[in-house]
Amino acid sequence: MFEINELNTSGYRETEIPESPILKGSGEGWNSHRMHHCDPHQLDNGTWMASVDGWKKVVQFGLKY
Repeated sequence: MFEINELNTSGYRETEIPESPILKGSGEGWNSHRMHHCDPHQLDNGTWMASVDGWKKVVQFGLKY
């Protein structure tokens, strides 16, 4: 996971956080091979919820996606 350190009209800079990867592919299901985009949100009650996106290899008609 990366932290965005600078984001403006003249530059972009990011650094990998020490705990990376926080999330990774599980080996099966919707995130079987890899995951990306972790979007954490702290809820009003203080708990956290995160949205993530994954990738699963699909073989259809002999083609791999």
